[in-house]
Amino acid sequence: MWTPRHRGARTSVGEGDGAGVGPAAPAVGVPADIEFSPSDATAMLIALWTKVRPDQMTATDSIETLVEGVSSRRNQLLLDLGVEFGLGAIDGAADAELADLYKTVTRMAKGYTAFGPVLSDAVGDALRRLTGPTGKRPNYVAERVTGTWGLGQGWADHVVAAVVMGAREGASLRGGDLATLAPANPWHRRRPGPAH
Repeated sequence: MWTPRHRGARTSVGEGDGAGVGPAAPAVGVPADIEFSPSDATAMLIALWTKVRPDQMTATDSIETLVEGVSSRRNQLLLDLGVEFGLGAIDGAADAELADLYKTVTRMAKGYTAFGPVLSDAVGDALRRLTGPTGKRPNYVAERVTGTWGLGQGWADHVVAAVVMGAREGASLRGGDLATLAPANPWHRRRPGPAH
């Protein structure tokens, strides 16, 4: 499951609606914004491209192991990494352990802001698939985070990434479902049967 690196933040449901017992909790300031870093974007892009869940990628994996040595897949993923960050070739990227690759991309991709051209397309397609049947625009998720919740753009980027990664369809190449959120397709809920 995609999880922001800052796990301490929680949202609470029911505050001020009489659902709790006792006095209302004191107002708390808005959490500081968090960065959606080049390493976060690299992990997201690799997981999307290789059809695995982020929790199935280890620090010692490499692009080469994740594409199972298929050169055409490796070359396309390396090209997409370069395009996402506006970089040329990243020396040794195919065989670098992911932990090292994240550091290299972070060092090289100064000024990166989410999402670059490759992830923007992937995120847009995924959000249209998810929000289209509800009549919402693809940017609804980010607007809800920044507007309703009053959080910064970094939080919005992490939430969008979590939704996109957690609502993927199909099976992971490393076993299990890609989806970590339920339902993966909200409009595919079972329709009620005829009334008896």
